[in-house]
Amino acid sequence: MNTTMAVCESCGQPLDSETSVCRACDQHLQPAIPDGQYRCPQCHGGFDKPLMVNWPPYAKWYKPSHLCESCPHCGTFLTDRYRADIPKWEMALLILWVCVFWFTHKTMLFAVYVPWMITVLYRNYRARKSVSDPAARYKRKASADETA
Repeated sequence: MNTTMAVCESCGQPLDSETSVCRACDQHLQPAIPDGQYRCPQCHGGFDKPLMVNWPPYAKWYKPSHLCESCPHCGTFLTDRYRADIPKWEMALLILWVCVFWFTHKTMLFAVYVPWMITVLYRNYRARKSVSDPAARYKRKASADETA
């Protein structure tokens, strides 16, 4: 029977068995989290620019999809907090207003369009001010199952 104790070859600390891994050296061998201007909320990896991939994921070729930001490390879909989304009902209402005023009074377009643009700009300003840490610019996007 071998009575010698197993030691780590890197640091010399005693090991539990000959096949075990030294905990101190194992932490140094873990891959480092990459640095970048922004952080992924899922994997906490840093990146400077997100990848643009199709949303929703694994959509059939005949279903409409669009490009969405994604983490380059783990592939998590991200939402940009700096840009406020315009609700679909508001876009439909604006298109209706523009069509009505285009055919009736073209000068009335400014009465609708200018206040709406001021509202959109104010929303974007508020969205930018709400994110105090630039590294936390992106948040996790709701999955296709959660939105359905």
